[in-house]
Amino acid sequence: MTIRAARQAFARTSLFILLLLGGVHACSPASAPLPTEPTATPTAAVSQPPASTSAVASAQPPDRCPTANSCSYEGLCQLRDGKCAATQDAHCQSSVSCKSGGRCTAHDGQCTWDGTSESDCRKPRGKDGHNPCVHYARCSFRDGVCALLSDADCQQGERCTSEGACSFKDGKCQVLSDADCAQACRAHGRCKFGMSRLHGGSKPIPSCIAIKNADCLKSKGCIDDGTCKLSANTPRCVAGTDAQCARSRACRDRGLCKSGFAHGWPDPRCVAVSDTLCRRSSNCKQAGSCHLVVQPPPFMMAVCGAKSKTDCKRSDACRLEGYCQLEPNETYCKVGGDDDCRKSQACKKDGRCSFDANAAMTPCVKR
Repeated sequence: MTIRAARQAFARTSLFILLLLGGVHACSPASAPLPTEPTATPTAAVSQPPASTSAVASAQPPDRCPTANSCSYEGLCQLRDGKCAATQDAHCQSSVSCKSGGRCTAHDGQCTWDGTSESDCRKPRGKDGHNPCVHYARCSFRDGVCALLSDADCQQGERCTSEGACSFKDGKCQVLSDADCAQACRAHGRCKFGMSRLHGGSKPIPSCIAIKNADCLKSKGCIDDGTCKLSANTPRCVAGTDAQCARSRACRDRGLCKSGFAHGWPDPRCVAVSDTLCRRSSNCKQAGSCHLVVQPPPFMMAVCGAKSKTDCKRSDACRLEGYCQLEPNETYCKVGGDDDCRKSQACKKDGRCSFDANAAMTPCVKR
């Protein structure tokens, strides 16, 4: 799993719990990178294989497609034009991309989202709650599936705000001008069109970049995540002083109150440094994240998380939605089964008393 995918997996789970309970500011895209547009191997899906899987699968001999990882993960189970492709809905429906991200229909060689109208493209899908329009700019409805067709689609996607990918060209959303960077400027201080490797590629690509401290200080990222200073290493805004981290929502909500470094990350971020500050954060009461923990490799970032089932059982997330269990080597609370659902307010008030591991958004559902 890439650093980007690992960070997203942790951030998405924590973000969901906060959004579910309400009243807590969700972390900005600067600390929770947004999913990219789906390709043969989308990096956004929590359970997706590494980005090189499709390329490797495409080179497999004809009899290897059904047994390649790209078949089980992405539904690319049949050789077509020299590549493994999704040719049957059944292959998509048995894949991880369907169960996790809701991409259950074969179309143009890929598994994608189906529907009956454009409104269906704005609904969360799969157990990870992927939204075709918001997360992937696939907001138009054509030929029975959600599609990316225009600038308007790109501008509804989160990558327009987070990265400036607001213009439609060559079948995808791209950054093409300073005008595209207007939202990324307000959100993250990245106000200028330029070339960079901010997204981890080996070659510079068109991007929105930060060039002035003043833009960082005025950005929403400074308020939310303490990213108030222009990096000396990369054209982005990074954590400034300890005082700026302490004033940020990241400190108040998630206990990330000091400027520090994460493993493999060239720039300072606001990080957790003590149990005391974690217990003061709203996420301790809401989600059980009351202790200083270091995320497992490859991320290795100091954050606040749960260390015992007691942390989980004391949380609002347990009482309201059944997030009462902590699995070994995990740092966030989960719903363990029907018993957790039955004891929650979700059951008593909404009748959501049964556990479904594949349900979108929340595992406690009505039967």
